[in-house]
Amino acid sequence: MILALACTRIVEIPVVLEEVTTLAGRLQWDVTFADGASPCSYGRTYGAEEDHSVGWLCPDCDVVWRAEAVMDGTDCYERISSTPGSPSEWLGRDGDRWFRSSIPHYSLTEQGVVTGDDVLVVDNVADVTEEGSLSWTLTVSGELAVESATLDPWHGLRPPPTYRCGWPKADPPPYAGNYVLEVGARVPDGVFGDACGDGLRLHDLADRWVVVEASAMDCGPCQSAAAEEQAFIDDLARDGIEVVVLTLLTPSLDDVLAEASLDERLAWTDTFALEGPVVGDRGWAVAVMGPALGEAYAYPSWVLVDPNRVVRAFEAGYSGWDVIADRIRD
Repeated sequence: MILALACTRIVEIPVVLEEVTTLAGRLQWDVTFADGASPCSYGRTYGAEEDHSVGWLCPDCDVVWRAEAVMDGTDCYERISSTPGSPSEWLGRDGDRWFRSSIPHYSLTEQGVVTGDDVLVVDNVADVTEEGSLSWTLTVSGELAVESATLDPWHGLRPPPTYRCGWPKADPPPYAGNYVLEVGARVPDGVFGDACGDGLRLHDLADRWVVVEASAMDCGPCQSAAAEEQAFIDDLARDGIEVVVLTLLTPSLDDVLAEASLDERLAWTDTFALEGPVVGDRGWAVAVMGPALGEAYAYPSWVLVDPNRVVRAFEAGYSGWDVIADRIRD
């Protein structure tokens, strides 16, 4: 067996810094109600840094920023939303198109026009929303100053020269493909925090069969799959077939965009005596597997990838590892 968890504690490794862009400024949302109720405004003051680690969240973006946002005008915001505003967001740009996600690890959506280079000017973004008998229009405006700084655009997840947990390191060229999951196409790449605190790159597991499995810790079928995973791997190994299961783990079915913590990754590994990598999912499963599976998407769901990083099958649900083993042998 090639893969084995060789690290149960974090050892600090040097962070590689790069010259990247940052954003700072405020955007304002002006709310106009269709029923003539008094208009109001709220805003978010941003501090943001470039993020190279989440390409699947905005495949169309030329650049993505991870942002911290402080909201003002909460009385106005609460008139149109019962969900608290998140202090963490992602912002993105593709030419004159502006993208944003106010939910961590949720795909960015196009939200209007942006102009400028040294100062990004966001405006002309309007959205009519209806909730019951209430409807309103949002108009967004504001400016974000663009500066440069020497930072880590991988936010601690840049794959290291050698994985401390002992995973293989195929080290293929940087991924430049799309994030559409299709049988016969290259599997979309991704990077995820593993049980040793490294950023594990999916494409580094090339040259062997890989099963990418989306699991939630409180999902019964996911637990059954994990309990039977090693027997599946050992069975194929007796036939001379090397296979790795990459578990994309989220803590709860109630929040599938949450990233499993280091302690949760270690607990899942230890509970089920797993030898393959257990990593914290960062929205990859929802953004990549979700659209491909449509309404069938569930936990667990899995993608079968051949040694050339080509997708051979993907399905939702768990009915035993024999289904996947038969596909590999065929």
